[in-house]
Amino acid sequence: MNSNHFRRFAPRAFAMAALLFFAGCLSVDQSADGLAALSIVSGNNQNVPLGSTNAAPLVVRALDNSAAPLPGATITWAVSQGSGTVSAATTLTDEAGQASVTFNPGSTTGTTTVKATAEGLSVTFTLQVVAAT
Repeated sequence: MNSNHFRRFAPRAFAMAALLFFAGCLSVDQSADGLAALSIVSGNNQNVPLGSTNAAPLVVRALDNSAAPLPGATITWAVSQGSGTVSAATTLTDEAGQASVTFNPGSTTGTTTVKATAEGLSVTFTLQVVAAT
């Protein structure tokens, strides 16, 4: 092997070895059932008039350890700040790994948050309850 060949490929080989070494040091907080991520798909940051339901449902997506949709995951929904209710306390994710609820505002305007939780992971939706027009 000539020295030009070594100088050209040695940095790449070193970078690849370092990448493989450090990849083994990384860890992801994973649940026993394979839920690795829970994210908001839609419905966050919307205005909800008193006396109605939200225009867009609150939708989350559950992904497994391979970043594939996770069907059948139980999502628990709760109003965590403000007033109002959600259409279901728990839902199951569909084949796309998605689950949804609608939000019904309470009797006062202001910021309300709804928390979706599954296997120790959670996301929080923020909704503004506004006066009916």
